[in-house]
Amino acid sequence: MTRVVVVEDHTLVRQSLVKMVSAEPGFEVVGETGRGDEAIELIARTKPDLALLDIAMPGGDGLDVAERTKARTPDTRVLFLTMHEDDASIVRAVGLGADGYVLKTASTEELMQALRTVASGSSYLSPRIAKR
Repeated sequence: MTRVVVVEDHTLVRQSLVKMVSAEPGFEVVGETGRGDEAIELIARTKPDLALLDIAMPGGDGLDVAERTKARTPDTRVLFLTMHEDDASIVRAVGLGADGYVLKTASTEELMQALRTVASGSSYLSPRIAKR
């Protein structure tokens, strides 16, 4: 069972992600939050296998959360789900050790493929990002 923390500041989006991930066989959502500062503590406390992170949110951005997560719990895989497709965000995310980067324009099928890929130990980039 892959234990997942969902970090997304838009409540409706976060709740939808929690339902979608929870419905996927082999996945269990062990926590959720909409704030970066809360995410750091939640991840440290629950030690999930995978953190699904947005970048822009109150209380600290997802890039900072990823950096601190990789420092504290290096076995936690990090998958970004974001609208940010600028080079600076992508380069920083990859440099921090992100295991995946999916754009919010992706389909639910693509997101679930990314989750399964990252959970299995491989890396995933949205095709639009990978082409760069």
